[in-house]
Amino acid sequence: MQALEICPLSGATVVDHEMDNTVAGRFRKARRMMREAGFEMGGDIQVVVDEGLPFIGYTSETRDGHLIVVSGFAARSPMLEGLLIHEMSHIYRTMRGHPSHDRGIITEVANSLARQHEVSKEYQGRILHQVINHLQDLYADDSVIRVFTRNQRELPSMDQLADFS
Repeated sequence: MQALEICPLSGATVVDHEMDNTVAGRFRKARRMMREAGFEMGGDIQVVVDEGLPFIGYTSETRDGHLIVVSGFAARSPMLEGLLIHEMSHIYRTMRGHPSHDRGIITEVANSLARQHEVSKEYQGRILHQVINHLQDLYADDSVIRVFTRNQRELPSMDQLADFS
């Protein structure tokens, strides 16, 4: 992939949506599948590839919209659309103000749990963050399942899913 610029938020290589047919085209396909399944999203979504990312990807909010960061491995994987749909499902929940993705509610719950259970060590905070992320994944994956069910012919088979590790 051609590196065109560096994303100031993540330090990852920005994928030019007009020039990189692989990632940009697959992003457009995933966004279309989301829309056709009833998950219309406005706003700016930027996709970047971070060749050094040790896991498949994540999403964050920016001043101008949302940023999806995918690993180089994921960008070359047959499961890229699935990852993009998953990450866009997080964005959809955030944009719709779903409690599972409401920063204020999450902060309040996390702080309450940290106080009640005397979370004071860094590793405990990381575990709490992982627990919250897993709960968010469950809600995001409700949308993913609907998109996958509607678009079975356009996505990898279940056998290919098993190979994505």
